[in-house]
Amino acid sequence: MKRTLTLVALLAAAEAATAQTGCSTPVVKVFRDQQEVPNTGAALVPQVTLQVSSAPACAEKVSYQFSDAEVTLIRGRRPLLPTKRVSQTAVDLSDMMPLAKPGDRVYVFVPYKNLTVVAPDGKRTPYPVPELAPKQENGIYFSWTLMQ
Repeated sequence: MKRTLTLVALLAAAEAATAQTGCSTPVVKVFRDQQEVPNTGAALVPQVTLQVSSAPACAEKVSYQFSDAEVTLIRGRRPLLPTKRVSQTAVDLSDMMPLAKPGDRVYVFVPYKNLTVVAPDGKRTPYPVPELAPKQENGIYFSWTLMQ
């Protein structure tokens, strides 16, 4: 009996490890007018859409949802406005428009604890938090440099 339980535990661990092989953490993407915003730079627009998707290197495409994301307008190392918390994919950035200048950044952060994996059948499960090195973040992010 003990041996059977050990075998089952090992098989489950091997299956979980296989599912993660070649797939890094998901990525945050920002879209404006249905076009992906490059992190190399783009002008600020009043409305964007956030999306969390599989990393490009991941062969198996996985769907994700977030319950809460943080959006911050940053100049240098300082936020210009309080961090905006959003719970929907459509985000209004019009409050940032009057303050934003070229070179500022819009920083979008989604904590791992706010990520959900959506199975093809619609079943949702919490994102399994990866083991992190001490200096790594506790979530995923997108940093968008503003251009004119």
